[in-house]
Amino acid sequence: MMANRIDQDFLYPGEFLGPYPSGAPAIFIDQIVRLGLKVGIIGCIGEDDFWEMVYRRLLNDGVEDPLIKRTKEYITGIAFVTYFSNGERKFIFHLSHSTAS
Repeated sequence: MMANRIDQDFLYPGEFLGPYPSGAPAIFIDQIVRLGLKVGIIGCIGEDDFWEMVYRRLLNDGVEDPLIKRTKEYITGIAFVTYFSNGERKFIFHLSHSTAS
């Protein structure tokens, strides 16, 4: 999930956009398919609504049916990011007890 505007700190309410495929592999795969190449991804993800949104996004962007293991044992990891005009970023990760951990 990404802050809607630059310099939006986590300390105050703000608008966030997303979901976006996250984590270096998913971001890379999503960008490569947008260049017109055929790609797929292998991974593990929780059986929850966040997973469903990210999965649909990857498929809609053209990623070939990913080989993704779905599990009810763990949730899908979620990251929030905000960018600042000085080039810095802040993250909040919800990864404990997630498929990413």
